[in-house]
Amino acid sequence: MGTAGAPTQIAIDAGNGQQAPAGTAVPIPPSVIVRDQFNNPVPAVAVTFAVGLGGGAVNPTTPLATGPNGIAAVTSWTLGTIAGPNTLTATAPAIGVIGNQVTFTATGTPAAPSSSQSSVSAPATPITASNGTSVSTITATVRDGFGNPVGGATVTLASLDPGTSFTQPSGTTATNGQIAGPLSATVAGTKSVTATVNSTVTVDGTATVTVDPAAPATLSFSGQPSNATTGNAIAPPVVVTAQDEFGNPTPAFIAAIALSITPGTGTVLARLDGTNPLNAVGGVATFSDLRINLPSTVVPYRLDAASGSLTGATSSAFDVTGLPLP
Repeated sequence: MGTAGAPTQIAIDAGNGQQAPAGTAVPIPPSVIVRDQFNNPVPAVAVTFAVGLGGGAVNPTTPLATGPNGIAAVTSWTLGTIAGPNTLTATAPAIGVIGNQVTFTATGTPAAPSSSQSSVSAPATPITASNGTSVSTITATVRDGFGNPVGGATVTLASLDPGTSFTQPSGTTATNGQIAGPLSATVAGTKSVTATVNSTVTVDGTATVTVDPAAPATLSFSGQPSNATTGNAIAPPVVVTAQDEFGNPTPAFIAAIALSITPGTGTVLARLDGTNPLNAVGGVATFSDLRINLPSTVVPYRLDAASGSLTGATSSAFDVTGLPLP
């Protein structure tokens, strides 16, 4: 039986054109075959494997000798951490300068979504309380543990803060790892938004949305009148707050609020004295010196609050005792 001649050619044997998640090893360890001029496999030829484009690692890095079948195979080829193309070269110096090298290619794909590398964000601009006419667009960016964007993932947005509504993101993340959905809220305040990827991975960070009150629309007694005696101030003070249509206080409201005895309550010809009307401060009018000159008899008193075009309010019932005063 004859022996092989000198090595003259090297070719890929197995493991080319694979793909694997970034930072992991390809399923099939790359191997090459070295032959002589008559295509006979040549044993005991040193072959050195080295990573190229994309980085990563190959094991071993020291030269490997071809076996009796002329094949040399690495133990593993781990792709680089950046998703995309990777290359691995195999060089057999014994062949000479020309034709002594082959190149393997592989594609690193994004790995599994990472809770720490993924993020959820919202614009800094506040929105106004509404039933969906004013929204903040929440953007989730899904990345793997190496920061590669992950496409094809589903995202669910959520908030434990009251009055918050979402139109959930439709479909899956794009190749840049992003997907978005709008948030609206009827309750003013700061909303914290979380994102869950593929129903299992909760993104570590949160997005913050500020919801401002809508325009003033109604009045509300935030401090109801208490029982009192004729000629003495109703205590604690009666407090009226301007609110938007959803019941949020409206601190920007500074117009005058007027109080009056609700018709048909208390005693006929009774008079409400004190500083009234009163300009709101931060959306609130605090009436600290209200007095009624006649005691209530059969029907207790109530107060009405009014201010321009705002929807007024009527207080709860209260009694006034004592002697009638002029």
